[in-house]
Amino acid sequence: MSTLFRTDRARSWNGRLLTGALAGVLVATLAGPAVLPVAAQSTTATVHEHTISVDGTGRVKIAPDVADVSIGVRIVRDRADAASQEAATEMAKVVAALEAAGVAVEDIQTTNLSLNPVWNYDRNPATITGYEAANIVSIVVRDLDGLGALIDAAVEAGATSIDSVSFRLEDTTAVMATAREAAVVAARAKADTLAAAAGVTITHVASISEASYNQPTPIYYGREMAAVAGDAMMAETPKIGRAHV
Repeated sequence: MSTLFRTDRARSWNGRLLTGALAGVLVATLAGPAVLPVAAQSTTATVHEHTISVDGTGRVKIAPDVADVSIGVRIVRDRADAASQEAATEMAKVVAALEAAGVAVEDIQTTNLSLNPVWNYDRNPATITGYEAANIVSIVVRDLDGLGALIDAAVEAGATSIDSVSFRLEDTTAVMATAREAAVVAARAKADTLAAAAGVTITHVASISEASYNQPTPIYYGREMAAVAGDAMMAETPKIGRAHV
């Protein structure tokens, strides 16, 4: 992604060819490999005349305010119906514990239900020795201070796995607006420096394109890790909202 600033004139020596080559070099060097094909075609009609192409990135760090947690119950039994029924019963206990701990009903969603045979491959041919039923729910935790205790409650109620924990900012509108402003300022600063060095003056912005993203921090735990998750869950990394122009 890049920002194109239009200049008032090209360098007199080598005329348009130099201007096209300069734009190509700047795109390749500043915007990176994603736009290298533009640099390769810098002398063709696809290159904007009398422009400087630069990029800018705005970063805003902010603490997350919610966590997404995936919690599972996996049961292996000799019969398929026994496995699925027990998994459903155990998950109902887990959901009840989550609600009792303060998780809203609308913040609890079933994300996966599965029933698969368990094979014994030591025999030839392989034989089915039982069935594994899995019941997975995803929850949104809004009280991050109580996240460790919430996971403990889920495990005590019968959860066999804490499959993932990730932190995020629920509403990124204001953060991304700030990041966009910083990205444009950064791009303009680069363009001004390059224009001054080239002996030209920037007259206006020819085009702007944007790529926005953040950096969520997933944390994965098996059942053996859930017991020691506790306070460690509270060391969440601040989220970084980025806008790239």
